Amino acid sequence: MTGRILFASSTDNKLGPLAFVIMRDLVSTSGLEGRVRIDSAGLPGMVGERVPRVIVRQAKNILGFHEGLTLQKYRSQAITDDLLRRQDLVIVLNGESASTVRHMVGALHPVVQPNIKEKSDYGMAGLTDPKEGTGSWSELILRMREALDYHFWIIMKDAGL
Repeated sequence: MTGRILFASSTDNKLGPLAFVIMRDLVSTSGLEGRVRIDSAGLPGMVGERVPRVIVRQAKNILGFHEGLTLQKYRSQAITDDLLRRQDLVIVLNGESASTVRHMVGALHPVVQPNIKEKSDYGMAGLTDPKEGTGSWSELILRMREALDYHFWIIMKDAGL
C-alpha cells in the first residue's frame, strides 16, 4: 500500500517545498521509501516559480546539501483536481489557501476526497513566512523539521499507512 501526502500552500515556492524536502527525508530515514509519495503544490498562477535563494542557503546549512540542492531545482506546481484525487492526505500550510483547497476538494466525488488537515493539526500553527511575522528562515526550517518529525507517525496514520 502506498500513501500520498500533499503539502498545499498559496505559492508553492516557500513553505510547501520546505515541508516536501523535510518530509521526504523523514520518510527515507524511517524506512518507508517507496510506500509514501510526497507532493507539494500551490494555487494556480504561480507555476514554475523557484524557491528563493535565501531559503535554499538556509536549507543547505540546516537540512544538508542534498535537501538544499533539491530545493534549488524545485519548481512550483499548481493544485489541480487530478492532483487532489490522487492524495490520501492534504496538509494545508497557509490559512488563505485552506478555503480554496476545501472548495476544490468539495467539488470532487465524495468517494475520492482526501483527508484535509491544517498545519496546526501537526504542531506548525505558528509557522509563517518571516516577512509576514517575526523570526528567520533558519528558525522556521528548524521548527518545521521538529514538528514534522514529532508528528511523523500521526501523519502516516492520517495518510492511511
